[in-house]
Amino acid sequence: MSAASLNSAVERLRREAEQAESLSIFEILSIFESLGPSVAAILLALPFLQPLPLIGLSTPLGLTIALSGLAIALDRPIWLPSRFSRTLISSAIILKKIAVLEGLTAKLGGFFQHSDEPPQPLTNSTRRWLGVNIIVHGLLLALPLPVPFSNTVPAWTCGAAAMTVIFPSAKGLWLTNGLILVNFIFWSAVVGAATLAIPTLVETWQ
Repeated sequence: MSAASLNSAVERLRREAEQAESLSIFEILSIFESLGPSVAAILLALPFLQPLPLIGLSTPLGLTIALSGLAIALDRPIWLPSRFSRTLISSAIILKKIAVLEGLTAKLGGFFQHSDEPPQPLTNSTRRWLGVNIIVHGLLLALPLPVPFSNTVPAWTCGAAAMTVIFPSAKGLWLTNGLILVNFIFWSAVVGAATLAIPTLVETWQ
């Protein structure tokens, strides 16, 4: 996958968004079909880069990211239930996220892989590892939990893993693994806090 083909697909998405009030997830994925589900995982993770859950969008977008991870792990085209593929996303949101995506690829593309270095293909085991982690963190994004940053941390992990699929590098893999560790610590703290709080709430209600 080349940076030129990625930029071409992004430009096509911009044109489509400028000509319509909204686009379905299926239409967005169709634009990036030749580039694989990794771009879809990045693009759909971008709306989650905010502290609070996306009301009405968390579940379909999170599950779509998880299915993108499954496609990456199996090295196959992405499959979506029609219910999720028909979910509409405002063109205004898409255009904002395109600007963010372009900024990320311009800044992070060089970090993940220098332009003067030939791309190194992913090994099957590395692809599966990245795909499985996109699945796990996509499912976390699908939970509309009222917990600050419960979106942000998994979204960054999905984005880093997908960027590593597009631009394979040791640095990208290290970054992804670091974010996975951050997620483990964050969610362990959330579960621990909930476990301690539940008995207190039960006693209060009684």
